[in-house]
Amino acid sequence: MAVTVPPSPAAQARRDLGLRLRQIRKAAGLTGQMLATATGQHFTRISRIENGVQPPTDRNIADWCTACGAEEQIGDLIATAQVAESTYLDWARQSRAGLKHLGTLHSITTYRRTTSCRIHEPIVLPGIFQTDAYIRQMLGSMWNKDFAARVRIQYGGSMKPENAKGLLHQSDVDGGLIGGASLKPDSFLAIVNAAK
Repeated sequence: MAVTVPPSPAAQARRDLGLRLRQIRKAAGLTGQMLATATGQHFTRISRIENGVQPPTDRNIADWCTACGAEEQIGDLIATAQVAESTYLDWARQSRAGLKHLGTLHSITTYRRTTSCRIHEPIVLPGIFQTDAYIRQMLGSMWNKDFAARVRIQYGGSMKPENAKGLLHQSDVDGGLIGGASLKPDSFLAIVNAAK
């Protein structure tokens, strides 16, 4: 059984703000395209803001509310956006600090029920070279060294022909997840050959 991880507080705060802005737009009877035209933005930006992918600026919020006839909500929405951005900055700061507190963030019971575990360090580009031993060390301290040695570690980043050989020949990397390169026969064959 794999455990589904809820979205980070930062992502949830952005999504909640986007949902409120979408509700305001719909209540005004505007489509995303109509709002984009009224506010001088590209229509894809409206979608990114409503889906919590991109944070709105104070100006975006003011223009949005004005176009929708909801000027009375500008102050509250800007305050909400500032809280969401603060939450995001806190998350980014914690993310940069790494995974050193992994053992204190989650319960042993959850780990015991988990059959699939993905750990991702988004800030460090060559993360797999630094985290494979860390993963085994953490699992060894939670259970035992024997269990940690049996865990299969797969590289889940963007494996390409250019980096496949270096990644697949790491002693603690047991495989990799191939994305777009699997759609190109030459690229996929190069990755398969790199694994030999």
